[in-house]
Amino acid sequence: MAKLEYAPAPESRSLVDLRSSYGLFIDGAFVDPVGGGAFKTVNPATEEVLAEVGEASAEDVDLAVRAARRAQARTWSLVTPSGRWTVTLTSRDSTAVSAPMNCQYSWAVSVKRLAAPFAT
Repeated sequence: MAKLEYAPAPESRSLVDLRSSYGLFIDGAFVDPVGGGAFKTVNPATEEVLAEVGEASAEDVDLAVRAARRAQARTWSLVTPSGRWTVTLTSRDSTAVSAPMNCQYSWAVSVKRLAAPFAT
């Protein structure tokens, strides 16, 4: 009888290449937060630190809003409705690709929260 080979589980770290830290995504690039703050994101099922993520301050939010307004004025407002539709569908499709992993992550969070009161 042949040995079966299984693919990695959707939540497996072998399917996702995460950097150790991420800044804030502003104006099309990752930038360090103005205040330098950051927080760790963890896998609730294993308590493994997934990455450190920049924490936005009010100044960072102002920078992001200004960048969004520039993008609206320079680019997005010039895109036809059908072009906007294409961008929206592309975004939806790329989100759908990661949906199984997001579901597994949400499930792990829920199970951990439900089990917490019974932990000894």
